[in-house]
Amino acid sequence: MKKITAPKRLCGILLAALTVISVSGAKVNAAATLTDAKQGLPLYYNSLTEDEKNIYIHLRQGVMNNKEKIDTIVIKNTESYNKLCELILYNDDLAFNLGGISASTTGSMSTFTPTYAIDNFTYSLMLDEMDKKAEAIAKKARKIEDEYSRIEFIHDEIAKNCEYFPESDPEAYVGYTHYAYGALVEGKAVCQGYSAAFSYVCQKSNIQCITVYGTSRDENHSWNKVLCDGKWYNVDLTWDDSVSNFKDNINHNYFMLSDLEIARDHTFKNFVGTDKPADETRDYFTERGLCANDNTEAIGMFETLLTEQAKSGGLSATISFANDRAFRNFVKYIEYNDRGRMKNLLKRVKKASGADIKTGSTWYFTDQDHRTVTFVLVYNGAALSDYFNYPELIDEKNLETYKKLGLKIDIPEKKEEKAVTK
Repeated sequence: MKKITAPKRLCGILLAALTVISVSGAKVNAAATLTDAKQGLPLYYNSLTEDEKNIYIHLRQGVMNNKEKIDTIVIKNTESYNKLCELILYNDDLAFNLGGISASTTGSMSTFTPTYAIDNFTYSLMLDEMDKKAEAIAKKARKIEDEYSRIEFIHDEIAKNCEYFPESDPEAYVGYTHYAYGALVEGKAVCQGYSAAFSYVCQKSNIQCITVYGTSRDENHSWNKVLCDGKWYNVDLTWDDSVSNFKDNINHNYFMLSDLEIARDHTFKNFVGTDKPADETRDYFTERGLCANDNTEAIGMFETLLTEQAKSGGLSATISFANDRAFRNFVKYIEYNDRGRMKNLLKRVKKASGADIKTGSTWYFTDQDHRTVTFVLVYNGAALSDYFNYPELIDEKNLETYKKLGLKIDIPEKKEEKAVTK
């Protein structure tokens, strides 16, 4: 008996090699097709052979019902065991009750023995809750005719309602941050949770989407490929959300990128689904008219965007630049030459929006790799917790900067750990 287990993971999937059992070459008979188990099937299902599909449906139905033993006809091709277990362990958004799975064969019969982290009653309630959250987003998305805009809406809605969970200790795992449930219901996720939620909602919104795996920033990582207007693109919602700890900072630097573009800091693993070639980039900022060629264009864009943000109580606005030179010129513009003009910009934003914002300080982020600049609005009376998910993670040097901006420093006190005696 060989056991295939879903390991505890940090930001990415632990891509350990899966082991399979040795089986005889008996012919595979078609298992009964079960309608309930066909709901929300991952796109990878379509890559299976007909025999594999039949067995997978049977296996999935058993998992969704928390069955202790799931009997199928023996699989002729031993590689199919790997494929099926990868599919349900790593890529099935509904199988978050599954902790691991083992398989054994006797003659012409295979027996899958799952292990579960959740009892069947609790799992059913959680599944229903997750589906309602996903459907609420998908219902609005389906009304958007343009595919690009539909995908953008899903991307932004998940990011608005979820925050990156900075799990630094494997033993500190809490909740379902590795699953779509964590992102959609609990509002906390790591990369696996983000990508699972995005895939799940996209498919409910009539958008084909898959989860892919690899590495990024020296960590195991997962993101998505999505089909838009007949072509595949990469979307990394994790790195577009508040991974910097900054609230309301939904970026689009990793939205609709080609394989070549995302390969600057992402590496694909030889895993199911990476064979969907993404040959083009539909740059978000160019697509939305937010790519500036010079300082004059940049100022005009920021005035419009920041005014809209200030009216709604938003925190920031981001634009990109057409080339490295335009980006560098604007950074110099705000750093050295024309701080007075930037203050005048904020005064115009304050007047047009009626918002109580500070105009004497300029707060901004830059991303040289993606040639983007983000301006942040500072509201009078605002506190550190209004801008950061985890103020306690900010170092002392940056705290001094935020004090100068006029933010109230409201870092929660760390709870003292009580000694435990045996």
